[in-house]
Amino acid sequence: MPRILIEGDSWAYVWDNHNVSTPGFYSMISGFDFHCTAKAGSSNAQILQRIRDSHESWDLCIVILTEQIRDWLTIEGTTKIWNTYRMVLDLDSLMSGVKNSGGLDQYMHLCLRSYFEQLNSLGKPVWLIGGCSLVPLALLEGLDNLRSPIASVVELLLPGCKDCIYQDTHQWQSREYADWVIAQHDISLIKEWYRITAETRDKIDRWQYDKVYFFPDKWHPNLQGHRKIAEALEPLLRQHFDQTVI
Repeated sequence: MPRILIEGDSWAYVWDNHNVSTPGFYSMISGFDFHCTAKAGSSNAQILQRIRDSHESWDLCIVILTEQIRDWLTIEGTTKIWNTYRMVLDLDSLMSGVKNSGGLDQYMHLCLRSYFEQLNSLGKPVWLIGGCSLVPLALLEGLDNLRSPIASVVELLLPGCKDCIYQDTHQWQSREYADWVIAQHDISLIKEWYRITAETRDKIDRWQYDKVYFFPDKWHPNLQGHRKIAEALEPLLRQHFDQTVI
């Protein structure tokens, strides 16, 4: 039976409105040996490290892509409960890279390409699913071990909603970041901040008001949403492993 490793962040799970999670889409597909090691709040760097440290053998790894900016986040607080800790962004380090590469989008794309190259170097098939972040398909060019069967769960579940590589949940709308941007006296940076907050606010609003796939948690796909992900993935998995649909 093919063994499939699931990695990523909180989007690997179904959440209720009491912050309780249960297994996601992979629990709805039979005929495969799924093993999920995803952890809520993970950065792409942490996801990559867990895959490298995994003592489990696997035939395919499905990675749920999170927002790249989490690589510059640290957590302050004693417990990982949303109202008892806060995520702090290392703005100086982040913006040093932004300025050296010519802009935030350019820097995020460079970082994502590096991340994808490291996943590709694992030498096994890795499938990317866009969760908090859209998977920029152009960045997979030339990486033969990588493919993205679902570049955006958001666009799969919410037709007409345009996804992007950013998410504003803990980062872009923070007072700390807004104050830092304004203090730079850099008009181009301020314009970019407004652009990103507008882009992310659009998709977050869709999550908040959707009653089918994001209710009641409002931040993650619910059971119905994960079922739709499973329906999209199952035939591709069977085709990949050349199995007959049971």
